[in-house]
Amino acid sequence: TKSSLMGGYTVYIIELREFGQLKKIERRYDDFFQLYKNLTESCPQAMTKFTFPEKKYFGNTSPEVIEERRHHLEQMLQGVVRCEEIVLEKSSFLWKFLECAGECVLIARCFCQKDRLRYVNKLPQVLEEKYKEERWRL
Repeated sequence: TKSSLMGGYTVYIIELREFGQLKKIERRYDDFFQLYKNLTESCPQAMTKFTFPEKKYFGNTSPEVIEERRHHLEQMLQGVVRCEEIVLEKSSFLWKFLECAGECVLIARCFCQKDRLRYVNKLPQVLEEKYKEERWRL
């Protein structure tokens, strides 16, 4: 929980590994809600599997509410990263939310059954000169 001029708010920390490097991203409830909304619009069928914790206008920084939200948000995130329709989604809402580099997105998409060959064929592009600064990730 952090404070600002507007009062207290909660920041959820997402930890992920990108090619062995631990990465921590801070997101607020509204950031998760925007991701949920975007994914629901772009992948409505896939998102029927996931629920989103309701907005609370009072008491939203209580430990119980924070823990309940954390649990639901973690379940949602773990589910959407395993859903091929969302992983392959063209607007890359998930990947932008997670601040993943293009190489990471490309490799994640190679693990999907659908369009696997298309993404595998793009892998050599990662070795091009314009990706020179990102090569350590491989």
